[in-house]
Amino acid sequence: SDYWAPHWTNQQEYGIPFKTKSETAREIGYVWDAYDIDKVIKKCHDNDIRVIGRVVCFNDSLAAEHFPKRAITDASGNVVRFSNEGNNPFLSPYNSENWDYLIDIALEGVEHGIDEIQFDYVRFPAGSTKNKAKPYYGEEGQTPTKAEAVNRFLQEARIRIQDTYGIPVSADIFGIVLTSPLDAGIIGQDFTTLGMTGVDSCCPMLYPSLYALGTMLAGHVFKTPDKEPYLIVYSVLNECRATYVQPGFTAMRPYLQAFTASYIGKGNYIEYGYREINSQIKAIHDVGIKEFILWDPKFSYPQGKYDGNMSVQTDWN
Repeated sequence: SDYWAPHWTNQQEYGIPFKTKSETAREIGYVWDAYDIDKVIKKCHDNDIRVIGRVVCFNDSLAAEHFPKRAITDASGNVVRFSNEGNNPFLSPYNSENWDYLIDIALEGVEHGIDEIQFDYVRFPAGSTKNKAKPYYGEEGQTPTKAEAVNRFLQEARIRIQDTYGIPVSADIFGIVLTSPLDAGIIGQDFTTLGMTGVDSCCPMLYPSLYALGTMLAGHVFKTPDKEPYLIVYSVLNECRATYVQPGFTAMRPYLQAFTASYIGKGNYIEYGYREINSQIKAIHDVGIKEFILWDPKFSYPQGKYDGNMSVQTDWN
C-alpha cells in the first residue's frame, strides 16, 4: 500500500529536541527540551501513525567544530570548510566515533518506541572547498572509497539496529545519484551498491525542482524540470529500474515534492498543488513502486486521495 508518515527529526544543527542521554550531544550543547518524546510517540501510535526517527548524519558543522579530529581535514590536519555546505566543516564518514554517535542516538529513539530509523545526509560534502583546501582521506590506493565508507556505516547501523532490534533502517539519498555515477562518486552515494547493504529501504529525493534546467533523460530535454513532475520522476526511475528490481535490492520509497519551488526563479517553476503531487505518485506507480514520502517544509498538504489514480501520461498535454 502507499506509504506516508510524519517524522520525528534529529536535526543536529538545531539540537536534539528531547532529553537525550548522549554524552556527545550534551557536551556540544545540542540538547533542548522541546517535548516529551514518550507522549508524542504514544499519541502518534494511538492514532495509527507510524513514527520515523530521522537522524541527520555527517552534515553536522557544530559537532565538526567541537571535535576537529572527527571532521574532514586536509593532509596537515586542518579542518576543511566546504563552499556548498555553507562554508562549514563536515563530519568524516570514515570516522567510527561519528558512526557510534549517530547510531547511539538512533538506538535511544528505538528505546522510546520509534518505528523506524531514517538516516539523512549519509554522504560526503558536495562541491568545492573554501580557500581551495584539499580534503585528505588517506593514502591513495590504500583507503576505501567514499561509497565504501558510506555503505559500511549503513551496514553497521543495520546490524546494530535492524538486525538486533527488528527496527527498519532506511537511508535518504540525492535523486541525482540514481542516474549520475559522477555525482554518486563525489558524495559517496553509490546507488547500485548502497541498495545492497541490507537496509530496509532507500529514499531518493526526486524533487523535480532539484534538477538543473536543461537536464536530459531518456532522450528528453527538460528545459524546466519543475514544470514536468510526472515525466521527470518517471524518467529517472525508469532509467535505473534494472538496478532496483534486482533480487535482494532494498525497497524504494522516494521523497516526492509537495512544495512550490519559487526560489528557482520566475518562469522556472509551477505551483505545486494536489494535481502536481499526485502526478508524481502516478509516475512511481507506473514503474512499479508503491511507497512514497511527501515533503513540504511548511507541513501543509492539499487534501486529496494521493493514490496516483489520474489520467496524466506525460505533463500538461
